[in-house]
Amino acid sequence: MEATFLNGDLESSFTLDVFKSFLWIDRFAEYGDFEITVSPTENILSGLLISKYINVKESDHAMVIEDISIESDPEEGNTLIIKGRSLESILTTRIVWNPTVLTGNFQDAISLILTENAINPTDTDRKITKLEFVASTDPVITALTIDNQAYGETLYDVLHAVCLAKNIGFKITITTTNKFRLELYAGKDRSYDQTTNSYVVFSPSFDNLMNSNYQMSNRFTKTVALVAGEMGVGNIRTSGVAANPAGTTDLDRKEIFVDAQSIGRNSYGETPLTDEEYLAKLVEKGNEVLGENVPIELFDGQAIIDSMYVFGVDYFMGDIIQISNEYGNESKSRIIEMKYFQDPAGVKMTPTYSAIV
Repeated sequence: MEATFLNGDLESSFTLDVFKSFLWIDRFAEYGDFEITVSPTENILSGLLISKYINVKESDHAMVIEDISIESDPEEGNTLIIKGRSLESILTTRIVWNPTVLTGNFQDAISLILTENAINPTDTDRKITKLEFVASTDPVITALTIDNQAYGETLYDVLHAVCLAKNIGFKITITTTNKFRLELYAGKDRSYDQTTNSYVVFSPSFDNLMNSNYQMSNRFTKTVALVAGEMGVGNIRTSGVAANPAGTTDLDRKEIFVDAQSIGRNSYGETPLTDEEYLAKLVEKGNEVLGENVPIELFDGQAIIDSMYVFGVDYFMGDIIQISNEYGNESKSRIIEMKYFQDPAGVKMTPTYSAIV
């Protein structure tokens, strides 16, 4: 792997291709991160002074340099450690400044809060100059709707929550015109349950998966959400209930309280919500929280780089593939993370798959 460091104008400042170790993680519906350890030299340290970002040819993401430290070791020598998160993390620097109704077409709602709070805000000091939103033409995404409200959360928290609830990803990439392009994307189904796309199957029997790990947990699962909104007459809070039909009774029922006082009936520049409209927004918020507290079933394993499938050619982040291990655990699973790791032994790729339950 070769790391290219970029300055604030997104011009190359220097490159690195020799490391003690290099960890790079891309993720589907959240920001990724990286960590480089290298012997410090005068050239590297001077280059870091003018560098803000980093990218690699293996990934279409770019990372923001956030932490730099030097650790001294009399026996092993000094080590320079460089850390950061992917460009999606810049959305944590802006909040939803005014109560905003998110309703109707999903992408239009996303475009609205991005425009009002980062791309073209009324207060020009809040503008992120390089950021642009490009709408997807994927029918899976264009068909999505939303009925929600946001106020006070960071743009990142809003996007992360609503995209997770809809099973879609978001990413920010650097364009050829040096813009930060934010777009939504949905993976393709490459499992045995469809016939449109070529199958992608990872299994030790195909010699394309090794050192696989399996994890299943329902410890933090919630199935019913009591969502409490703003105070009404007599200081009684309006509340709604969201529920997963698969778990509403007996010990299958697992409840959670959601404080949604930030969702109000009156939003800036909008007609006050009716009781029915307000209740629908509370239920939507509850469904989002339930979507964040589902059973976890994860596979991960070191992919064989020179195997029958090539990441970025045959399958991509967010795709649904078929995976099985030597113990008979098999499922259609979404690729939610790709981890690259380089040390003196070479480069390893480890995808993480979230089972579709």
